[in-house]
Amino acid sequence: MDGYINLLGVTISLDNAKTAIEKTQMFLGSQGRHVIRFVDTKACTLASEDAECAKMIENSDYVLPADLSTEQGIKELIDGYREVFWHREYFDALFGWAAETGQEIYFVTSTEKEYTDIAQTIKARFPYLSLHGKAIETLGDTVNYDVLANDINSVAPTVLFFYINVKLQNTLMQECGELLNAALIICGIGMLEDVIVEQKTTPEEDAPLKEKFSARTINFMKRIHTTMVGEVFKNRVKNSRKDEQDGDAE
Repeated sequence: MDGYINLLGVTISLDNAKTAIEKTQMFLGSQGRHVIRFVDTKACTLASEDAECAKMIENSDYVLPADLSTEQGIKELIDGYREVFWHREYFDALFGWAAETGQEIYFVTSTEKEYTDIAQTIKARFPYLSLHGKAIETLGDTVNYDVLANDINSVAPTVLFFYINVKLQNTLMQECGELLNAALIICGIGMLEDVIVEQKTTPEEDAPLKEKFSARTINFMKRIHTTMVGEVFKNRVKNSRKDEQDGDAE
């Protein structure tokens, strides 16, 4: 599906993963630095309340949905819409290319655990990928952004991930964005969550029945949570659209 959709003031592309990776490769092959945003429901909600946040997202080169909860909002605005953005397809293509061509990848996460989970998940699929990272929590209560920028620039990654919430994304872009030596910055959180959960909860074929049941339960509860978050966001989008229609009628 081509085109764009506006969710609470955030314009999101409706491209599927195949088209998105093609555009990403185009960015990587061009001069200058580019920024891709994967927005979740919290990012859309914050942007609807904070004009500066909305402007920063709008100034990105490309904006895509971060998870299925976001796409619940898209469903509310587009009849017949189906989830078409498969994050695993997109990131498999991106990390596969990076591994084959010897590119450096760098992740900034909120916690060390988040980085460990991401690194283990990606390395399991792409063992030869050159992967680096830093957790914000390791930088102390008062983050020295110059130290973080220097660490990133010592690697000079082709792709830099700000895998953190939208407030932290914006802070890093404001504080050290211009200092960073990276061809592509991808901002967003949650895009790899399904793959991480799947890898952690998929038991071996000969695993005990109790372990298999536990894995199924975790996946089931996660699906329920995603559905609930998506429904809440969809209702917010619905109410926003109703307010706009009422305003037009007046």
